[in-house]
Amino acid sequence: MTYEADLPLPEQSVAIIGMSGRFPGAGDVDALWRMVAAGEEGRTDYSDEQLAGRACPSGCSPTRPT
Repeated sequence: MTYEADLPLPEQSVAIIGMSGRFPGAGDVDALWRMVAAGEEGRTDYSDEQLAGRACPSGCSPTRPT
């Protein structure tokens, strides 16, 4: 990654101190930020069949929220 320490900060800037996680399409946090900077999407689409019964409380449906 490239870091530009001499650029002025916007008035409403945000500092990200530390980050970890799992991101579709990115193997690590640096890859996620490269995707974000490039305007790319990293997402996984699932069918209703793939979602059926996955962490869904009784009575809910992937197409009908409770």
